[in-house]
Amino acid sequence: MATVLGFITDSISLPDTVCKLAPADTRWADMCGAGGWGDHPTRAAREDFAALPPGNCAALSAFRAKHEDSPLRRLADSRLTDRRAVEAWSSASLSLPLVQPTTAQPASTEQAARAATRLAAEEQAQSLCSTHNASGLFRVRQVALTGEGWECQSAAAAYTCSLAAEAHCSGEQRVTTDICGSSP
Repeated sequence: MATVLGFITDSISLPDTVCKLAPADTRWADMCGAGGWGDHPTRAAREDFAALPPGNCAALSAFRAKHEDSPLRRLADSRLTDRRAVEAWSSASLSLPLVQPTTAQPASTEQAARAATRLAAEEQAQSLCSTHNASGLFRVRQVALTGEGWECQSAAAAYTCSLAAEAHCSGEQRVTTDICGSSP
């Protein structure tokens, strides 16, 4: 009886023992993975893991959830644990509303009133855009006024103007991306 029980126990562990010797990326390894023997992943898990984009944390997490029982999960876990933030700069632009009120000093012509108001609006646009530089998340390279809406008035041969526009701040925005582990 003990001999029969020993034979059954040995025959159950035989595939596991044989599969531990099977090289990876072979039909034997695929068969062993399908049977759950020898610490080999299934063919689907192996192919999914090979297709993972290098460093992509979301893809590693999705693989981990899909192949919970795969031996490759330990490798996915170690790559997820090796997460680091990488900073880069990308092109970006901001449009900020700008209203330049009527200037206190009236001008003798409408063109002169517009020029004075435009100069004040450009200074205000520079100031608005520079506040984003202070955050360290945005670097302004160029400032422009867009969408100009003028309103000019005249009284006793004196002109005043106000301006509703947008300050368009062009530059770069800091982007932080998580990178997980080394490439496959």
